[in-house]
Amino acid sequence: MSRTIVLAGAALVLACAGVAGSAFADRLSAASGQIRKLLEDAAKSDDYSIVGEIRFGQLEEVDDQSFTFKVDPNKSYVAYGACDANCSEFSLEAREKDGGFIDGSSGQDNDHPMIAIEDFKGDEITIEATMFECDDEPCVFGIALAEDPNARRATTRTITLSELLSPSVLSTAPSSDGAGPSDEELAALADRLKKSAPDGLVLVGDIETGKRATGEAMRYRFDVDPGGIYDVFAFCDSSCGNLDLVARDDDDKELASDKASDARPIVEIVPDTWPASRRAGQQKLIIDVRMTSCSRASCGYTIGVYGNK
Repeated sequence: MSRTIVLAGAALVLACAGVAGSAFADRLSAASGQIRKLLEDAAKSDDYSIVGEIRFGQLEEVDDQSFTFKVDPNKSYVAYGACDANCSEFSLEAREKDGGFIDGSSGQDNDHPMIAIEDFKGDEITIEATMFECDDEPCVFGIALAEDPNARRATTRTITLSELLSPSVLSTAPSSDGAGPSDEELAALADRLKKSAPDGLVLVGDIETGKRATGEAMRYRFDVDPGGIYDVFAFCDSSCGNLDLVARDDDDKELASDKASDARPIVEIVPDTWPASRRAGQQKLIIDVRMTSCSRASCGYTIGVYGNK
């Protein structure tokens, strides 16, 4: 299903000049209105609806704070975060009531993290905020939970492309010592992806490989023409249970995603996927790869972006 979230970089400059004093109430009242607007604008721009109350808090560096949200297990959500001008990096992590991991923003490294809340059990989740960079402690932040009304994007090409990455492709064996994959294993994954690419598609840039532990992510950038059709293929080794893909534009707005519970995600980017303002000229296609389930220290993955000839 499609996910995404954007808090435009320019909009994230919170004018907190003049906010003084150590009392949290004073600082919160000065910053919370601006943070609230950022979160509401972000949800509105993505056609999501904020559910429940926006939660606010204060954190010093390396501290964390948790909030509980009521949810409907039959729905999918996105959690947006934003913090004041003194904060340059904080993260979000969502867990089920029993502690099971749902999603986290590790690897985003910014002051407006976003995470997807899906494939969870029960009617209650916990979202934990952790402050990493705060110039004038404590920093004020806000978290909004928004309902995602969009189902996973379906295209007429999905079945054919899914068949491309059959289970036999995922045969890379884990290292015998339980550690992460070797360079040779990563090279083998890239070679299999290259050989599996369907006729009629051309590789954009390079095939990328990497290794990540559960909950970790990596971001890649590709130069593309928004008038073309692009397919992003990825898969991970046999120690990986679930790999997610999210495609974004250069404003960090989500274009498409595959967060189904599988080890071979595929997303397709077509011209009308792009915002109207980005449908001309060369564009940056940003691909976030997240390792959501890995049974060893780290799992290997490979990713390739292909376009029509």
